[in-house]
Amino acid sequence: MRSRRSKLVEYVRKRNFDRTPEPTDSSFAEPAEHLRFVIQRHHATNLHYDFRLECDGVLVSWAVPKGPSLNPEDKKLAVMVEDHPLAYGDFEGAIPQGNYGGGEVIIWDVGDMYPEYDDGTTELDREKGDKLLAQQIKDGKISVTLRGFKLKGSFAFVKTKGGPNHWLLLKHRDEFAVDFDVLALEGSVRTRHESARAVKPMLLQESERPSEGQIPSFGGDDWTFEIKLDGVRCIAVRNYHDVQLLSRNGASLTAAFPHITEALRKLPAETFVLDGEIVYYDESGSPNFATLMQFINRSTGATATKNIEFCLFDILQSNHVNLTQMPLAERRQKLAEFTLKHPLRAMDELPNQSVSAFNLATRFGFEGVVAKKLTSRYVPGLRSADWLKIKSYLSGEFVVVGYSLGGGGRAATLGSLLLANEDDDGSIRYVGSVGTGFDDAKLQELREILDQAPMSEPVIPCEKDKAFQPVEPRLWVEVRYMDWTPNGHIRQPVFLRERQDRMLKTEQVSRESMLIEQLHGTSKETVLQYGSFQLPVTKLDKVNWPGETPATKGMYLEYFARMWPLMAQHLRGRPLTLIRFPNGIDQDGVYQKHFQHEPPDYVQQVEIWSDTNEEATKFVQCQNLETLLWLGQMGMLELHSWYSTTAPVGKRPRDFATSRANLEQSVLNYPDFVVFDLDPPGKSVSGFEMVKEGAAVLHETLKGIGLNPFLKTSGRSGLHVYIPIVRNLNYAATKGIAQMLATHMTQVRPDLFTIEWAKDKRPDKVFVDFNQNGRGRTLPAPYSVRAVPNAPVSMPIYWPDLPKCHPSRFTIQSVLNATESLVDPWENIFQSRVDIEAVLAP
Repeated sequence: MRSRRSKLVEYVRKRNFDRTPEPTDSSFAEPAEHLRFVIQRHHATNLHYDFRLECDGVLVSWAVPKGPSLNPEDKKLAVMVEDHPLAYGDFEGAIPQGNYGGGEVIIWDVGDMYPEYDDGTTELDREKGDKLLAQQIKDGKISVTLRGFKLKGSFAFVKTKGGPNHWLLLKHRDEFAVDFDVLALEGSVRTRHESARAVKPMLLQESERPSEGQIPSFGGDDWTFEIKLDGVRCIAVRNYHDVQLLSRNGASLTAAFPHITEALRKLPAETFVLDGEIVYYDESGSPNFATLMQFINRSTGATATKNIEFCLFDILQSNHVNLTQMPLAERRQKLAEFTLKHPLRAMDELPNQSVSAFNLATRFGFEGVVAKKLTSRYVPGLRSADWLKIKSYLSGEFVVVGYSLGGGGRAATLGSLLLANEDDDGSIRYVGSVGTGFDDAKLQELREILDQAPMSEPVIPCEKDKAFQPVEPRLWVEVRYMDWTPNGHIRQPVFLRERQDRMLKTEQVSRESMLIEQLHGTSKETVLQYGSFQLPVTKLDKVNWPGETPATKGMYLEYFARMWPLMAQHLRGRPLTLIRFPNGIDQDGVYQKHFQHEPPDYVQQVEIWSDTNEEATKFVQCQNLETLLWLGQMGMLELHSWYSTTAPVGKRPRDFATSRANLEQSVLNYPDFVVFDLDPPGKSVSGFEMVKEGAAVLHETLKGIGLNPFLKTSGRSGLHVYIPIVRNLNYAATKGIAQMLATHMTQVRPDLFTIEWAKDKRPDKVFVDFNQNGRGRTLPAPYSVRAVPNAPVSMPIYWPDLPKCHPSRFTIQSVLNATESLVDPWENIFQSRVDIEAVLAP
């Protein structure tokens, strides 16, 4: 096939490069890792969009008069024009009038592009994709997956008989297909101002309820009142097509409310930051917080999204403009410019007199009102007297720092919860205990939760007149009370409920920098300590992982100190299989099952029945950072975790130790995941490109049937795919489902996949290992380091990053060298559970 570079002669013929700033045919542009696309918004005689695909060293180009669309129902005319040099993909500016194409050009969108085969699978290899695309252009039918700022997903160009250069541009039906006018996103993605980003929400200051005859300090023409809703505070952030829903702690709510995300994409703004409350209304029209949390945690199969609304009350940024310094009254006017349709709604305003507003809200069963000064600016993360909450009763949200031991009927659960209040600077102080408001089921549930996070010493001084068990401060509860005592304790408290929205974000600990500083202060040994915790660490200069990027024991401990906030939710409650290398990976490792000396008190173990031993065997659980550091000191260089936890699941028993029958009935027999271990032919790194292709095909297949897979590297030569599921199936059932899906993949792509265990029967195919789905079978825990040279990490990754993924990219050294804050791609994995049995039901 003739090289398309020869067609640049037409591009050159139409231009006088002494008069136009456009790149010449010899302008250099270094090819990127993947094929690229660019769309330029060209305001010449007529406004149009130039759609360009990289192929054979040039940009194959079409003029799209009416622009692209995300709606599969739209068919847009695309007229093929002359090829452009690759350097044109970076061109943005004004072509002087009188020249060919005179007018303003902006880069409207740009990104990676992957040609697709007839079965919809994408070609991730650049060279193969280039040849595939060239053939498709010749055949007159192009299918590509785009990963841009504004356009994502699968698109097609189809040649028509309407003219020699006439094509149609179509959007395929996929997860990115929406009925939204993407052309409303007019700006350049290259010269845009600061993009929208999440901010901490402005907080409310509590105020006394107004009374008849009293003159409150708020209310009147300078104030506005809203109903105090019983929902979850949410910041919505948009960057072009990407929309994120974030809790007040920064945790992702996006997966829990896709109907809200889709509605937000239809708003006419390229970027925005909105503040509001997500609320579930029951059949009587009253907010129901408990049911809303079931949606977030996916603990039920509830699907009544028509009952969920996002009530918006503020806008902080729009189209790259920061609005936080505008008065609230003006921000309200900006928000009113949006036409909101269900599930989006503007917060209703009440009469501006405090007594009238409060009485109206409480008469209809709401918990109170919010009063805001119309001249107030938005102060992220801080409380202000300009924003007040007035509730029909006093209540607060407190973190549990311990529990007192119960007596009598509560001997098996707890007597009271020890509470702390969080100040604006993030510090906590003890405010007393609450022992009423619980039923027996709630007492049992809370005790099981708290037993997952024991501590040897309290994080802050607490009452000493009764025996109590300190716990890590991560369980938040809401408590009603009458008043505050002179010494800063709550008076007559009553437990109301857990505040799970305060627990959505992985905890952040301030002790990390202290530990890292201690590790940096010595080259051989030291004692790590904070509070009452002390851990002697030795041989810190020992190279446990040789290679081009060697890693020492000290680096390993620092890695754990930095990564615990990300690792915590993936380790807690899970029995661990530990592989110990006391002298580094140069010598053989051993599976560590028993310890010569009893582990420290902060190391929690769980006894699990063993058929082999005909008795219970102890397994370590990593419940806290102390345990993780201790494991590092002990030379545990690989941590493999179970797919199930000891956390409560309904009323299933938690007897794991007394017999096989009891273990099979227990919560440990009900996994959180269905998993697939993808290995290359011969398990060689050279076959990793095949594994990536296999993972991409598996991802598209699973998404197509309604499942939500998550991806991580194995840390060696493979990839791991995890499907988070509702824990209503045992291991036997999930293994059967995994086998069925794996077999289906071999039928979809028999040239690519195999389930043959024997290596000699799979010399050139990706092995889909479904056998990992068994009780006691494990894969490396997310972020676990592997015992091979260079200290590679089993790293969770976002699916769009799969094409540029390679096993050598993620190591202890690369993580420690990271200049930006690490974000957990699996942060919302437990909020993304699906009922896999229901999804696969005929």
